[in-house]
Amino acid sequence: MSRQHIKDLRTLRKLSQAALGKAAGLTAAEISRIECGYRDLSETEAVAIAKALDVLPVKVDPRLLKEIKPVGLAATTGTAVAEAPLPTASLEEDPANFRELPDAALLERGEASEPDYRMRLQGALKRAAQVLHTSKVPAATWRAWREFERQVQERLRQ
Repeated sequence: MSRQHIKDLRTLRKLSQAALGKAAGLTAAEISRIECGYRDLSETEAVAIAKALDVLPVKVDPRLLKEIKPVGLAATTGTAVAEAPLPTASLEEDPANFRELPDAALLERGEASEPDYRMRLQGALKRAAQVLHTSKVPAATWRAWREFERQVQERLRQ
């Protein structure tokens, strides 16, 4: 179940987030965060929400999911991101399918002079702010960009 599907079904049935949460064993805040994309939905929660909305939960065949090779920040932290075979969309066109992760190589100074390095970090910070302030960005992508933003800010303070 997609977060938009949950929201559409909830509003169609004229349920508040609190009512849906109570029926599914979650809080209103959790339902809100799931619908906004700030929180991932576990399989157990998806089943509970589906039952509360009186629909059949859609079970995704694990073979349809693929383990992608982590890039950017995920590669440096060793976190792999599992995603459905959806095309990666641009942030502006389709934020719900935006999967681009930050490039951790931007954090390394390398041979760059101090002013060039700081300018590169400022550009990275601007891009991170753009991603973080766009609604509907998937939760895992949002978290990776938030951590990247923290690391950039830390380097700029040095």
